[in-house]
Amino acid sequence: LVALAVFAGCEHPTEPADATATRRQSSNEVDALPKNLVDLDGNQVDPFANDAEVLVLVFVAVDCPISNRYAPVLTELRERYADQAVRFHAVYSDPTAKLESLRNHAAQFALQQGALWDPQHEVVAFAGATVTPEAAVIRLGAAPQLSYRGRIDDRFAEFGKTRPQAENHDLRDAIAEALDAPPGEKVLSPRITKAVGCYIPQ
Repeated sequence: LVALAVFAGCEHPTEPADATATRRQSSNEVDALPKNLVDLDGNQVDPFANDAEVLVLVFVAVDCPISNRYAPVLTELRERYADQAVRFHAVYSDPTAKLESLRNHAAQFALQQGALWDPQHEVVAFAGATVTPEAAVIRLGAAPQLSYRGRIDDRFAEFGKTRPQAENHDLRDAIAEALDAPPGEKVLSPRITKAVGCYIPQ
């Protein structure tokens, strides 16, 4: 019953027909950085223009119960890396959303720090995200590179199947790997895992 309640708010777990169009086939290097991101006050933001070494984007949605259940995990990760060169951004991608609604949701789930709105799906397309929650880890520098995309951890094994505790903490490990990488080292291909959640409408 718990599993059914968690997944009730998600769309049917069928891969969208055009999902391959949004997933970049060789997305380890960013060719064109998104330009139309705004924060939840409506101010234009460039998350790539900062002094961090690693950028973490986590795609979330107001009405996705799986995404909402991961909010405490995201808070823990943000606190874990607060003193390191890592920047976190929760990314809302619903183009029909009202900023007030997003602000209320972000405040309720402690996601307001660095939260962004991607109404034109520029970040969705560039990162290749298809569900919420899904994470992207990017090594910043002269040529930002995607080093990881996928699940936060494996607590949700598949639709209708959850573990009491996660066995693999993929996002945490991906951040640590990105921080430990030698400066300027090229990412030959990003590490990919399958995220389980609510599909982002195309």
